[in-house]
Amino acid sequence: MRGLSFVILLAQLVALNVFSQPSPHGDKLKLKCDGCHINSDFTTIVIKKDSFDHNNNNFTGFPLIGLHQKVSCRKCHIDLIFDHAKKECYSCHTDFHSPSVGKDCERCHTPASWIIKSTTHAGQFEVNGKTDCSRCHGFENWKKIKFDHNSSRFKLDGSHAMAKCNECHKEIINEKGRYVQYKFKNIECPSCHL
Repeated sequence: MRGLSFVILLAQLVALNVFSQPSPHGDKLKLKCDGCHINSDFTTIVIKKDSFDHNNNNFTGFPLIGLHQKVSCRKCHIDLIFDHAKKECYSCHTDFHSPSVGKDCERCHTPASWIIKSTTHAGQFEVNGKTDCSRCHGFENWKKIKFDHNSSRFKLDGSHAMAKCNECHKEIINEKGRYVQYKFKNIECPSCHL
């Protein structure tokens, strides 16, 4: 009887020790181990790919959309504590614009493609579906424009050379969004001067 009591007590202590172990994933992960793992022999762990949904924004705060779906888990999760993974674009991607345009990458880029397809210019400068920002902007200072108006189809001479940019290039709000109109179909005098 004493032997049986000792075995039961030992089993309870082992169970308490096993189940009170801290999670190797940190104390913020509130899932049971078998929610993601199968313990077939207590030494082999296989991740159940169909039981974990990274796209559940309430759980991860970072849905895997676009090109992020193709990235290896270990690329972002460099250790087993999953909330150590950074969620800001600039923590993984090189910021070529820094510090001129700020850290709001999603203003121009999307997870579907890092190539800019649509910007605050509403596609006015697209050539074959792509926008080459460097035609007007420098990467060392995004706000400093290197555009030469005299190389455009509307040269600035006379009174036009004295005009402020926003006197002609006004903000537009329409189905394309909110943007400044830089390109005009009609540049004849009557289109501005009535």
